Amino acid sequence: MRIADFLDIVIISVLLYFCLIWLRQRASRSLVIGIGCIALLYICAQRFDMVLTSWLFRAGFTAVLIALVLVFQTDIRRAIERFATWSSFRTKHRSIASAQTTDMIIEAVQKLAENKIGALLAFKGREPLERHIRGGVSLNGRISYPLLYGLFNTASPTHDGAVIIEGEWIDKFAVYLPLSQHVKEGSEAGTRHAAGVGLSEACDAFVVIVSEERGTISVAEHGTLDVLSSPAKLKERLEKFYGYLKPENAAKARFMWLRRNIGTKTLSLFLAFLFWAVFAFRADTIHRTFVVPIEWRNLPANLIIDNPKPMDARVSLSGTERDFNIDPNSMVISLDLGSVREGTQELSLTDRNILNRPPGTTVNQIDPRAIKLRAYGMTEIELPVKIRLEKSLSVRLKLLDAAADPERVKVMVPQERKEDFLSIRTEPVNLDEITQSTVVRVKLALPDQVQLAPGSVMAVKVKIDVEDKGKKK
Repeated sequence: MRIADFLDIVIISVLLYFCLIWLRQRASRSLVIGIGCIALLYICAQRFDMVLTSWLFRAGFTAVLIALVLVFQTDIRRAIERFATWSSFRTKHRSIASAQTTDMIIEAVQKLAENKIGALLAFKGREPLERHIRGGVSLNGRISYPLLYGLFNTASPTHDGAVIIEGEWIDKFAVYLPLSQHVKEGSEAGTRHAAGVGLSEACDAFVVIVSEERGTISVAEHGTLDVLSSPAKLKERLEKFYGYLKPENAAKARFMWLRRNIGTKTLSLFLAFLFWAVFAFRADTIHRTFVVPIEWRNLPANLIIDNPKPMDARVSLSGTERDFNIDPNSMVISLDLGSVREGTQELSLTDRNILNRPPGTTVNQIDPRAIKLRAYGMTEIELPVKIRLEKSLSVRLKLLDAAADPERVKVMVPQERKEDFLSIRTEPVNLDEITQSTVVRVKLALPDQVQLAPGSVMAVKVKIDVEDKGKKK
């Protein structure tokens, strides 16, 4: 297993973990079973090469993905918001109240319950509340017993709304919270309870509800409503909530996260490994043969070689199917000619000469195992430049002269063949394009095994002199 495979499994297992947590909290049992059956059917279709079923899944995958995003856009947005708050919350201390303020809140809630005055207190967590609440009046006042009791007094026009509490401060009052759809009709829970549960479903807020009819104290957290038996229980729950918010407990919370939902984490890791084994891992060894070009490097400046024969080789590789997920045209056999001497010689081709070979593959065979080449010693000579003229001048023009500048160039030629080279020709100069005397720049056409000497230029100036026959008359 490669490091990339390990990271692949870890990432997928984390995504599966959050999906399973969401399904456990939000989805019904029938939805979970339905998704599991569809996933099992897709795995079977891929594993057993069920062409029609696989085609159906591919055709409908995009539409299903868009539908899921539209249906669960609220949950997706909340997940993104929660992820964003993890890194930014460490420096935030305002959401945590002191012990004195906590006792003051509990005393006010107890007094409201004894007098059967309905109340709704929402304690802000790490996630933002703004998009979940409506209305409200900004207060930004420090918490006190008279202030809390007065806000929920039945004589006050704002007693039906909720107050938003952040640490030592009341941020807003007379706020409307979203109603939950999971509070059963006909139950003892009323509108206040439905609002408290609704906010706790939408974010990580902690909500305290005082019932006007029964004078009971309830708390809503993570979409769950609990009726508390005493104010001491409320203090315990509130301190636990503040413990969740404390930045100084971040290191401890990380270890607690490892221990929390250990069964779900194990299942996520198992499913990720299963998916990797079914879709990504291919253990079967396959063999493939490629035609790979041969190149060379580090040829001494005083040598030149004929083109080696052959110019390419057949390379046979073995590995798993995923090992060959590269561009085979990137492979090349590279030879170091730094130690080459004059004459004919044979160079061996080994595994080390193959560049850009797919990692994880094994070289089974290289055909041929060696190539032959001939190296020539180079010597410097000076040769005249011969201008190559093609086509004809216009009928009214006459060619007087064609001269090259420079007239001679220095080149490097094989020592044993220097007598074979008498001149260096230029590339063609088309006379039909000449309309008057002019100077054109033309490249040299170097023969095989000929190189320019150091300091020589690849092009020469050709001066074309012509005469207009009509003007001469």
